[in-house]
Amino acid sequence: MTEKTVLTVAELAKRWQCSESAIRSMVSTRNLKTVHDAPGVRFLVKYIEEREAIGLELDPLSPFERRRLEKERDYWKERAEDFENILKKIRIDTAVVIR
Repeated sequence: MTEKTVLTVAELAKRWQCSESAIRSMVSTRNLKTVHDAPGVRFLVKYIEEREAIGLELDPLSPFERRRLEKERDYWKERAEDFENILKKIRIDTAVVIR
């Protein structure tokens, strides 16, 4: 039995436990190199294994999901700052009343 030397998009997606669209996105942003002479989109197993060995992190979030989470994070940071300002005012008012 011969060992495979190339992987398809579906095989790589299954191997990395992500969607095929995530793999295609990495190809379109040039984060993954493809085999140009092969029909369709193919990846050299050796290249994929090297990439896995280096430990290059795969981004599990889509660009849309990343933006949504960043907006949510910014919202909660702003809320926390608002509450900190309220607490500062309460401390000042309390200090004035105690004196």
